[in-house]
Amino acid sequence: GLGFQLQIPIIVAGLALLMFVLGLNMMGMFEIGGSLMGVGSGLAEKGGAQGAFFTGVLAAFVGAPCVGPFIGGATGILLTQSVPAILLVFAVLGLGMALPFALISFFPALISFLPKPGAWMKRLRQFFTFPLFLTAVWLISVLGDLAGQIAITATIVGAVVITFAIRVFTSSPTSGAKRAMALGAGAVFLIAGLAIPAVPILALPSNTTTMSENHSDKAGSIYDADWSPEKLAELRKEGKAVFVDFTASWCVTCQVNKATTLRTERVQRAFNDQQITFLVADWTKKDKTIGEELARHGRAGVPLYLFYPQGYPQGKDNPVILPQLLTPEQVIKIVSESR
Repeated sequence: GLGFQLQIPIIVAGLALLMFVLGLNMMGMFEIGGSLMGVGSGLAEKGGAQGAFFTGVLAAFVGAPCVGPFIGGATGILLTQSVPAILLVFAVLGLGMALPFALISFFPALISFLPKPGAWMKRLRQFFTFPLFLTAVWLISVLGDLAGQIAITATIVGAVVITFAIRVFTSSPTSGAKRAMALGAGAVFLIAGLAIPAVPILALPSNTTTMSENHSDKAGSIYDADWSPEKLAELRKEGKAVFVDFTASWCVTCQVNKATTLRTERVQRAFNDQQITFLVADWTKKDKTIGEELARHGRAGVPLYLFYPQGYPQGKDNPVILPQLLTPEQVIKIVSESR
């Protein structure tokens, strides 16, 4: 499913560090060039086709953890298609991301409509450091759900050590033995900064508690229980109305829906008044059962919202599927009409 990369703690930690380092770069602390700091993140800074390719890879890798409101159906259908069909659809998605640049390439006259280069470019570059740092913070919060507080602390310490390594690189002498010593020390700090987060994460047991089992995210909400096929079957056998929230902490759309709809007082009151059981299927960590259920309903990722009205026949497998962008009025109407 889409977003599987953000179910792997070591990848999440690595992406958080990468966003942090790119933020330092755009702030002007250092320039990515031929130094050791340019080995990884420099790929996206190269010019020409190679730079464009790695920039696209980075954008897709970080920006596609949840399917969002517009491509959920398309990616769900792909689960049953051949490999060529899958590659074709994702190629078209890539072309869509590249369209503004492609149009300028084919119609160079459009360049005249773009702002002229100037000092504003440097200020804009510095402004974009803040979204990068916020992305790093978001990834750190996801890492906490996946691997706990120790992983968060280790990754932050790693970021500090990497910052020190960058400082050593940028302040090293231009030549001579002292430069070699400085570069060697910087390399040691860089490797240490990358290794510090990896140690506690790789030491995690495979059965680490997931967010759905132990997380304050559900405190004070309409959450009743964790979703499972058995739990759902039990509730449906009792004739109860059930609302299932397929979610993940790394899914931005899911978190927006929680804040603007599912956790609002109006919606929670409607669920309580209608005696609807609220189940959460948390896909923050890899879960084969949840992945199979998403595929069964034509989804390649979260969010997915299912509603089984009161007395819904247990043998039927086509519940009400809500849109991926929710509004309080919409949810209240659907659950109120179920009785």
